[in-house]
Amino acid sequence: MLGTCRQCETQFKISETEKFFYRKVSPVIRGVVYPIPVPTLCLLCREQRRLAFRNERKLYTRRCHFTGKEILSIYSSDKPYVVYDQAVWWSDQWDPLNYGKEYDFSRSFFAQFQDLLLTVPKIALVVGKNENSYYNNFLADCKNCYMILGWGEYCEDCYYGRFVNNCKDCVDITYTYNSQLCYQCIDVDQCYNCQYLTSCRSCVDSYFLENCINCQNCFGCLNLNNKQYCIFNQQYTADGYEQKLKTLLNLTFEAVAQIKVQLDNLKRTVPQKFYHGFNIENCTGDYLQSCKNAQHCFSVNSLEDTLNISDCFEMTDSMDCTIAGGNDSQLSYECTSFTGQSCSFVNLSWYCNNLMYCQECFNNCANCFGCVGLRHKEYCILNKQYTKEQYEELLPKVIAHMQKTKEWGEFFPIELSAFAYNETLAQEYYPLTREQVVGNKWNWKENDSKECQVQTYEVPMDIELVSDAICHNILACEKCTKNYRIVKPELAFYRRMSLPIPRQCPDCRHQVRNERKNPRKLWTRVCMKCNKTLQTTFAPNRPEVIYCEDCYLLVTY
Repeated sequence: MLGTCRQCETQFKISETEKFFYRKVSPVIRGVVYPIPVPTLCLLCREQRRLAFRNERKLYTRRCHFTGKEILSIYSSDKPYVVYDQAVWWSDQWDPLNYGKEYDFSRSFFAQFQDLLLTVPKIALVVGKNENSYYNNFLADCKNCYMILGWGEYCEDCYYGRFVNNCKDCVDITYTYNSQLCYQCIDVDQCYNCQYLTSCRSCVDSYFLENCINCQNCFGCLNLNNKQYCIFNQQYTADGYEQKLKTLLNLTFEAVAQIKVQLDNLKRTVPQKFYHGFNIENCTGDYLQSCKNAQHCFSVNSLEDTLNISDCFEMTDSMDCTIAGGNDSQLSYECTSFTGQSCSFVNLSWYCNNLMYCQECFNNCANCFGCVGLRHKEYCILNKQYTKEQYEELLPKVIAHMQKTKEWGEFFPIELSAFAYNETLAQEYYPLTREQVVGNKWNWKENDSKECQVQTYEVPMDIELVSDAICHNILACEKCTKNYRIVKPELAFYRRMSLPIPRQCPDCRHQVRNERKNPRKLWTRVCMKCNKTLQTTFAPNRPEVIYCEDCYLLVTY
């Protein structure tokens, strides 16, 4: 079956497997199935819509509506929402059921849901159980962390990262797990004392590696397994390596740029595997680990029988989800920032079951529809409490009403997002101009009218010459001119690792790391050794030699 995307007007295929999935996740109420229809948007536009509801990096100061105190929040002060500090939001000092409404069949569902969004208090930041780690977002169970924005758990003394877990003493990292003393690393696991690594596992005391496993004392290498004392894929003795390394470790910004050029030149001669990751069966996508039957999935781990999933882990039998998983998540459809089972059209809700069209519902909510801000609740519609019998009597009428208004089966419209488009992940993965966003009748946030200040500290090239005074001064990003600061623990890290002070702000450094990853787009190519057909994120015009996995393993060092 072919559909035409009502947003971008491209045709997209709807397979029999997908149609079977829609039937499987359709709600059953008193023995009657209420079918979820096939989507009206292509899979890319569906992902764009979900990402437009997630603000990770834009933090603002504003007042808590409950206490009046100044707080840090993902909602800027010009937003029309009621915002509570985390401690108040999670407390028993307010009751989300007090905002419950009777369903109004004369109005659209999304209009009524928007009323709830505007009245039910929102949590200022998505954080919990942290120690000395205030300036973060989507962070839990961490200590002494700063600017971990996106997702982080069980970390200590980490700064400027996204998707980090069980790390210590790491700075400027993305998708980094179980690692220590790492800097400027992407997609690494179980690494120690490493800098500028990409897609590596179990590496120690190494620099500028890509696609390496269990390597130690290596510099500027690709595709190495179980190697030691290698520089640009050339084997050295231990003494020869140490002598050569001394000439390479003056890692000024100019030197780093030159090393990256050398590494790119090496890529043109060393075959690359058509995807990043390992242990996959019948999968398409990239940055895949331990997945089976995962189609069009990116930056995922431990998935099975999934389609169009990104930044997720430990999920089965699910489709169209972003930044979700864990806790045996399954049978999920069109969800983002989510953990749970049998949920559809859910945003920012954890450890819940059988929810539909809910936002910010947590801690074992179940059998709720169109609710905001609930905890430990069941059988609620628009935040109004019902008995099981009343819930099952009313919900079919609500679904029938949504079918008439053509809202049933659609994720929340982007117009309902609490954030401007350019505040969200949608702008990172689906960048648009202001004119395009406004033309779509979505929100755009203008840049702060406050002018950037002139840098007040001249930063020496040698980290040993940098004084503590830098922490009391303002720096200006050499790329975007935005001001940024160096915090004391961060300075201690640069001194410990003999690293120069970064010249770019955290946002620009984050963007550079993103650009080092392949795009989330698949092209059809053939293995350049055996001609096997491949789906790969390496575009046909790229210079790398691309092999299928079998051919790649034959030439891996």
